[in-house]
Amino acid sequence: MAMLCLAGHRPARLDTLKAIFMPQISLEGLSPTNFENLCFDIIRGMAFQNPTWRTPGADGGRDIEAWRTTVDPTFFSNQEKWFIECKRYNTAIDWPTIHEKIAHAEALDADYIFLMTTSSASPTSIDRINSWNALNKRPRVRVWGGHDISAHIAIRNEISLKYGLGGASADAFSFAGVSLEMAKIISTIHSLSHFRRDTTTALEYANALARCWTERVSQVQNSGAFFSFPKNIATADFTEIFSISDRRRLGRGELLSILWVSFVIEKRPLHVSVSDDKISISLTENGLGIVMNTPSNKAIAFIAGSELSQNGNELIIGEMQYA
Repeated sequence: MAMLCLAGHRPARLDTLKAIFMPQISLEGLSPTNFENLCFDIIRGMAFQNPTWRTPGADGGRDIEAWRTTVDPTFFSNQEKWFIECKRYNTAIDWPTIHEKIAHAEALDADYIFLMTTSSASPTSIDRINSWNALNKRPRVRVWGGHDISAHIAIRNEISLKYGLGGASADAFSFAGVSLEMAKIISTIHSLSHFRRDTTTALEYANALARCWTERVSQVQNSGAFFSFPKNIATADFTEIFSISDRRRLGRGELLSILWVSFVIEKRPLHVSVSDDKISISLTENGLGIVMNTPSNKAIAFIAGSELSQNGNELIIGEMQYA
């Protein structure tokens, strides 16, 4: 059976092939900065470790440095250093331009140079890239054009919605994750009621999730994108579940994130510290492990518009910045 191969690519996965036939996602309206941020979000969702921005180059653009671990059949692991360049071009990229990128990555001892662009490599460039890679030279070269990026985004609804790119539907995005979480809450509430135990946290969490989900569906139906929630929820009604250092109002996603943590670790009241752009919750090492590793964290963070990280034994809930 014939396999689809692109310049410097492994054979495409079946889900990527399916995505190619989905509605085209438009990248043209993105500013240079938003395109760079989009590429960074793509890299964060792939099999890379510790992606970081490098110092802006001579062209003013920002490059990404990331690491990838490979394991051979003897279970020997190897660390690969990747340089990712995110560039908007209006025309096909010629070989001299790509060779310049290779030379720069080679000078910095990279194993791979990955060029992500809104256009594509020229036919001559594709031939030269394949010849370069066939000689097993370092760095090896990978190129994703606009078509490749669009195909990837088509199976990453959270990116499409974050940047308002189209191609995502209200009846498809993260539906399974949210549905499973809601089913789990309902089951928990039933069990708690059966044993005459307090259902306050579970009920408040279920309500917050349902309201966030309803608002997100409305945003997608009306504009095809996600937007930040206004901070208009008073915290006085939730003092049984969490105490908060600052009485500022919360956004709907912030409230959902806090209630989710309380529900997952079965603890209240939580001690919550709030600043303008983030929330921190002090947890035990065991509690933090539960929160970071529970299967529902990605679905809840996606719906809430939160970015989860940890600093020591503190859970940090940051607010996602939408384009």
